[in-house]
Amino acid sequence: MRRPAPTRASVLTGARVWQRARGNELVEIIAEPSPQRRRTRQTLSDKEKAAALFRIWHRAREMMAHAEVLDDGELVHFLAVIQLLIEERAAASTGVSVLDHASSTLPN
Repeated sequence: MRRPAPTRASVLTGARVWQRARGNELVEIIAEPSPQRRRTRQTLSDKEKAAALFRIWHRAREMMAHAEVLDDGELVHFLAVIQLLIEERAAASTGVSVLDHASSTLPN
């Protein structure tokens, strides 16, 4: 027997509610979410985290190049801030400071 699609979800409890007609009366079936049924997400290893941050950093650089072509200074600034946040996150996860590799001989 096919289950009917949920009609609404309670915002407070997250319960799914189905309505089913049984004869002349309408019956509501309420299914409460169960924490045991949720699958836990496997945590990423340090190597996988570094690879993901590397990909995100390069995509941010590509977007920044496109924003520079569009001559959108605000978007370039926003993407530069994102790039710095990604670099800080990568430095925190690897233990190597970003500024250790920066050249301080040239002015901004």
